Amino acid sequence: MTAVAQECCSKQGQLTIQRWLSDAKRTGRKDVCAGKRPHARYTWSTAVMVTFDQPGHGGPPMHASTRDISVSGLSFECRRQFSPNTIVRIKAAAWGGSVVGVVRFCRRSVGAFRVGVEFLPDEEARSDVYHAA
Repeated sequence: MTAVAQECCSKQGQLTIQRWLSDAKRTGRKDVCAGKRPHARYTWSTAVMVTFDQPGHGGPPMHASTRDISVSGLSFECRRQFSPNTIVRIKAAAWGGSVVGVVRFCRRSVGAFRVGVEFLPDEEARSDVYHAA
């Protein structure tokens, strides 16, 4: 496991990211723009459930489909628009486990929104994001 994954999540989150990334490396393609990003990104298509993980935000879980993943984050497509700095929990039923992240971008796509999420570290770091939103 890379140092980035170790820094960005709890022990359980690290294991989850490691499982997800291993599957993406096995089944997906490496990003051709690897030189422009600090971490290799792999295509990865799997169904996930996304929920808000932040005080004052709620609602039912949303179905989404991942597009790609790296050790520091992932992107998915869904029908809902997200605001930057929103804290979300992502769970892939087929793989178990969940991770928490912060929305970094949300762009309209054809019939959906493409959402980029950066994995977050422990509860203390998450509270900093709550106050920044």
